[in-house]
Amino acid sequence: AECQPMLGLRLAAALGRFWEVRGHWIEGRKWLEGVLRNCDAVSPSLHGEVLYWLGVLALHQGSFHWARAFFRAALELLREVRDEAGQSRVLRQLARAMRYLGDSARAEVHLGDTLAAARVAGDRYGAAQSLLSLAMLASDRSDTRLAVERLEEALEIARSIGDQVTVGM
Repeated sequence: AECQPMLGLRLAAALGRFWEVRGHWIEGRKWLEGVLRNCDAVSPSLHGEVLYWLGVLALHQGSFHWARAFFRAALELLREVRDEAGQSRVLRQLARAMRYLGDSARAEVHLGDTLAAARVAGDRYGAAQSLLSLAMLASDRSDTRLAVERLEEALEIARSIGDQVTVGM
């Protein structure tokens, strides 16, 4: 039988997107941190997922140093289990944290890596998200031509896969 804290951890990880979208960032972080603290043996994959959501929620709260730490820890665990899709997702968010911390050069390297990996894997959603973030970095540098180019490509991909959320951005 699975321990109650482990069930709580799986539930909390599954609720990450809900907390993000609904703006329940404080509640989500409390839950994730609490259940993680109460579980001794957590699979690297689940641990990485929980750390990913902790990073996402910390980003929304403006806790960029915490977000970076959570994403780095998640990345290490996901590399251990060779979860390529998870690593790309974490790297995209780590790049956001790096951008907010003023390290645009490192953010661009991470995003370039995730874009290349997404294209090789046929992950069109991941490619569109990477392109959106790369467009923001180009805009930060006042490189309007490159920003528009990347936004147009992201929009084209988003439309082709029916991603209305990205299209609406």
